[in-house]
Amino acid sequence: MSMTRYFVWLACLVTLGCAPNPPLLSGPDLEARVRASVSGAQGELHVFEKGRWYPFVNGFAARRESMLEREPGSYRGAVALTADAVLFVIWDRELARLDVAKRIAYADIRSVEVDRFGSRQQLMVVRAADRSVHSFGFEGAPRAAEQAVGLVRSRLPGKERP
Repeated sequence: MSMTRYFVWLACLVTLGCAPNPPLLSGPDLEARVRASVSGAQGELHVFEKGRWYPFVNGFAARRESMLEREPGSYRGAVALTADAVLFVIWDRELARLDVAKRIAYADIRSVEVDRFGSRQQLMVVRAADRSVHSFGFEGAPRAAEQAVGLVRSRLPGKERP
């Protein structure tokens, strides 16, 4: 591999989020920190779970099309469901605190579903009104994605839009 090709490959890895992500702080006060980061205008926190956010990724579609497809870039953090929105919270090194990296209001969600790959892998796939797609993986209970989808669907204004 030529040196130019190597640097282009390395730049792609870093740009696509394949570089190591900062760890989400853990500990007994993690829930309190997540609550503090989403308080106020975000609405009351109902559910949160450590997980991953795959921006602009349609579930496992790319993996189904090609088994050689590598895992898309993702961010580690926590998925939080409030009274008003789906949030993704990450650790902000510069501010030294948890911060909301993505917010999708329930009013802006066109559809939400669980995408499965194999017997144990599940993602919550959210399609927004702006036609963007975001997938969220959960590190907790095996059925966390199903439970989250159920909660989000119950909060959507009216029925899911096609």
